Amino acid sequence: MSGIEAEAFMEKFFDAFELDIGDFSFDRYFVNEGSGIVLSLITLLSRKRREALNRVPLTVGMLVDAVAPSRWDSRALEARHNG
Repeated sequence: MSGIEAEAFMEKFFDAFELDIGDFSFDRYFVNEGSGIVLSLITLLSRKRREALNRVPLTVGMLVDAVAPSRWDSRALEARHNG
């Protein structure tokens, strides 16, 4: 999931469970849409650009564990689920 769909999902997730957004940053977990063909080609050819697009995996477990404290805490959730 990326772009508009991911943004809409996370917005609905925070609203549905009445969570404080805390330190959640969309760009930390998702890549935006609409990069265009030129940027896509540059990304294919540039290791530095590919590394810049790496994102922290957002897992279902992270979503589940954010509900109990009613707040998104990136450091705690990532430590628990991404090692």
